[in-house]
Amino acid sequence: MNLGKAKAFRVLFWQLCWCWLVIVASLFVGHDAKKSCLSALLVVVVPQVLFINICFLENSVLYVKKILNLFYIGQVTKLLLTGVMLLITFKISKVNILWFFISYIGALLAYFWAPLFFEKNI
Repeated sequence: MNLGKAKAFRVLFWQLCWCWLVIVASLFVGHDAKKSCLSALLVVVVPQVLFINICFLENSVLYVKKILNLFYIGQVTKLLLTGVMLLITFKISKVNILWFFISYIGALLAYFWAPLFFEKNI
């Protein structure tokens, strides 16, 4: 596994930590809150893992154009998959909107803030 992919999975780990923290907090509220947090976890993590795997297919710096193309393809795929998963989540299952978006927004914020706080060499 190359260094970029390892760092991306470390950021994913902090997203998972946030979501599991919210899930533990939601256990005291009820079943709908727990289901909503788990749904948000899936909506964030599944596209992110797909993005990491697409983006880091090429691990040579000699192919800058190919790496950039893979990044764009990964980002578009992640956004489309997130949209589809959000649509499925809200159409099929009954989720608590508040708990869903607490988990979802917290995980997205963890994606941007975790490298700043936990990574020494950004």
